Amino acid sequence: MPSSRSKNKQPRAPEPQHPQRKRRVRNTATASDVEPRATTVTEPSAERLSSPLQPSDEELSAFISQLKQSQRSTGAPTMQPPDETNGQPPQHAGAAASNQPIPVPQQTKPAARQAHKSKARTSPPEQPPTPPAPPEAEQSPPQQPTPPNSVAHQQQHHAHSQSESGNSSKRRRKHRRKKSAPTPAATPAGQENKPQTTDQPHAEGNRVPEPAAAPTEPQKSTQQKSKRPHRTFIVRDLVAMPEIPDECIPTIEHVEHMLTSELDVEPGASILIAISGGVDSVVLLDILFILSFEHGYRLHLAHVNHKLRAEESDRDEAFVRALAKRYDLPCHVTHAETAAFARKHRLSIEEAARELRYRFLRQMCGTTHAQYCAVAHTADDTAETLLLNLVRGSGLTGLAAIPPRRPLTKKAALIRPLIGITRQQILQYATARSLEWIEDSTNTDRSFLRNRIRHEVLPTLREQFNPRIIETLARTAELLRQADGFIESFIESTFLQIATIYDGRVELNKNALGQMHPFLQGELIERALGELTDHRTVPHAAVERVRSLLTAETGTRQSVTGSIVAVADRAHLVLSDESTLQAVYLPIFKLGTYHIGRFTITLEEVERNDVRLGADPNVEYFDYDKLPYRLFLRTWQAGDRFAPIGMGNREVLVADYLTNAKASDYDRRTAVVLATASDIVWLCGYRMSEHFKLTNETRRIIRATFQRT
Repeated sequence: MPSSRSKNKQPRAPEPQHPQRKRRVRNTATASDVEPRATTVTEPSAERLSSPLQPSDEELSAFISQLKQSQRSTGAPTMQPPDETNGQPPQHAGAAASNQPIPVPQQTKPAARQAHKSKARTSPPEQPPTPPAPPEAEQSPPQQPTPPNSVAHQQQHHAHSQSESGNSSKRRRKHRRKKSAPTPAATPAGQENKPQTTDQPHAEGNRVPEPAAAPTEPQKSTQQKSKRPHRTFIVRDLVAMPEIPDECIPTIEHVEHMLTSELDVEPGASILIAISGGVDSVVLLDILFILSFEHGYRLHLAHVNHKLRAEESDRDEAFVRALAKRYDLPCHVTHAETAAFARKHRLSIEEAARELRYRFLRQMCGTTHAQYCAVAHTADDTAETLLLNLVRGSGLTGLAAIPPRRPLTKKAALIRPLIGITRQQILQYATARSLEWIEDSTNTDRSFLRNRIRHEVLPTLREQFNPRIIETLARTAELLRQADGFIESFIESTFLQIATIYDGRVELNKNALGQMHPFLQGELIERALGELTDHRTVPHAAVERVRSLLTAETGTRQSVTGSIVAVADRAHLVLSDESTLQAVYLPIFKLGTYHIGRFTITLEEVERNDVRLGADPNVEYFDYDKLPYRLFLRTWQAGDRFAPIGMGNREVLVADYLTNAKASDYDRRTAVVLATASDIVWLCGYRMSEHFKLTNETRRIIRATFQRT
């Protein structure tokens, strides 16, 4: 925007300023003023020092003195001093008459600057500005241009500078009256490079005010604090749910304390949530989802469609999938033929469903690399399990009911974050959070023993004996669990001393076990069964059947539970899972290494100097030329005969030989033979046949090595 100087060619006189007002403005100026008033110029600008059109006062004085001397020498009239009343220096008579420029003596720039500085230090205080000229002066016709370096030209320049100063003063006063946010004011033309100082301590020319200072600590402490006693949890925006009510905060904090203090779940852990769609699992999902924002949990959902309720099972699956989409979490679903599995393994529907469910959870923990699998058991489930095991008959571990944490796989643990919360609290939380869930119709089926305890026994105990029966039974189970934990540490150390663990089989030292207290016997047997049942609770009657074998005859068998059997051996009680046993049949060649199931056999040709007869029952040497090119590694069958080496050509039954060798029942059922199409070459691990031994005529030798894992 052009300045007023460019618009008005004629100079304007400055406005009159009252001395008292000027003093008041100066005294009230602050650091936030945009243009503080300048009172003293400390140094002239570079333009004035370099321009010949702007002589300093010393130059004018020197010129007047020189002019007077020249007038005296020539007899011209003497020049009068300037009039102090009006501030206008009189023109020289000769110069005015002839209208010719008067030469001005030039000074060098350093000399002029030094002279001006010395005058500025001794100059008197500034006089009030000259009153403005009458309006007629502004409307007078333009005069002829004044020659440069003349006194008239200097007077015009001085008047124009005062006019510019007055205009700047008016703009500054107008700017102070504005209420809006201050902005830097435009600098008048020709004054950009003029440094100015003021008697105010912080004025710095066209300074932009600094932003307001932040409130101090005492001011912050006086602010009103939140009245909510608990902290607020923030739910992700994509979940369309209301704000967490205050009555839900204690439940969330209880679960958080359970996870961090008792279950030892570290921040950022991956958790697989077993969800059925019922209110318990939905509340567990909601709480873990909220806590995942603070602790960084990575969540997965797992659901099993047992196909026991036709359309209801499909409805539950669809609900879980929709719930996973709403929470934006990955969901893993499987279908299980529960009824067929129960018939095949001689289990109840409830036991079969539980077995299939935990089998799937173990599989998904490995697939998702989850360190924890969370299930939604509550304090009501603890009370029901205690009564259920009490009715069925169980040991101390069974009466301790549901532990908060137990191993699920080698790398994952099963956790129960809601184990200390009652179902009534669960329903209150779900109602306050406006959660949706579905009801399982089998939960009201009285044909299941657990449902009868839930809907008949517990309500009767609550109404007629103890209104807080759930909390009482849960507290009793907790005390029993602590006692069981102390005993378990002792049982574990003893178990490792008397037990030998194989794949699908556990052998207990019968003599050492028989000398212990009956209570310890039952606990050690239950610990051994846990190796075969993935630490599933075993009925007390099953433990007693195994304990009865301590005094039974050798070879006595007992069916324990499911596919697990117990056999009384000569020196051991052998517990095994028959479902892991399989018939072996593998065609092989007479040279090479072969694997099948838990067995490995290696056939290689060696020199006679490498033969070590009788050193290891799992290593034998055969005549290469007597063996056919094709052999078989298979499980022995009833009626198999062979001629053991050292007994001539007399053949015996394989079953009789195993009996005479005092093989354990498990070894008898898992023994394999290396055979031809019509003869047995080697009862692996026991004795080779007389028909394939080495003789003096043997030219080539085969060494066979057998391994059982």
